[in-house]
Amino acid sequence: SSSIRTSVGNVLQGFRLPKNRSKKWNGYPVREGSSERIGGKGARPTQGVLTQIQPADLEESMCRAAANVSSWDAGCFVMVKQLQEAVRNHGHVDMMKIRTEDGGRPVAVKCMPTRWVEHGPQEFQQHHPETTEQPWHDIGMVQELNNLKFQNVCDLMGVYRDGEHTYVVTSLATEGDLFSWCERAPPPGRERETLMRPLTLQILSAVRCMHDLGVAHRRSEERRVGKEC
Repeated sequence: SSSIRTSVGNVLQGFRLPKNRSKKWNGYPVREGSSERIGGKGARPTQGVLTQIQPADLEESMCRAAANVSSWDAGCFVMVKQLQEAVRNHGHVDMMKIRTEDGGRPVAVKCMPTRWVEHGPQEFQQHHPETTEQPWHDIGMVQELNNLKFQNVCDLMGVYRDGEHTYVVTSLATEGDLFSWCERAPPPGRERETLMRPLTLQILSAVRCMHDLGVAHRRSEERRVGKEC
């Protein structure tokens, strides 16, 4: 089977937090006007009532990520190939493997100059008040979705820094983005439609769940959706 994943700076880029609304998330009620999550951070929907993600939750996750940046050890990662340029963040996204005895786990590594991303969200906002790129928002939102066990987002594995660059490491959508997958898929016709039907349902379900959590995306497109087996 295949599944859809979103990654740092992709589906989460340009999100906004609408006003609270009373909704349900996968059938579970969302309490209006409260930032308290029953069961605490990381609780699954079946463990109790969940609220929408609040600005204070996002701010906390951004600040925690900035405070817990680790030193980048290039010897722990093996370069495989570049996946794409990250032009608006002045960097690039690489496929790497974490060096282990069993051959290594593939991961996606987004590399950005620290002079651009700065050392935290407040510093970034002070130096780049007009930019539409919000790398610390992306990191914080992925962490919030991971806390909620949201299935359609890549796992945030860590944020690292060396003398010049900041590295955001996430799990890898092994089949690349949906645009690239569509180029490899069968030509338009019944076979292609059969393959696309479950993926389309997953995408719509994931977007609906994000809306229910109070997150709206402004630029949904094929290159912002990853696919894995």
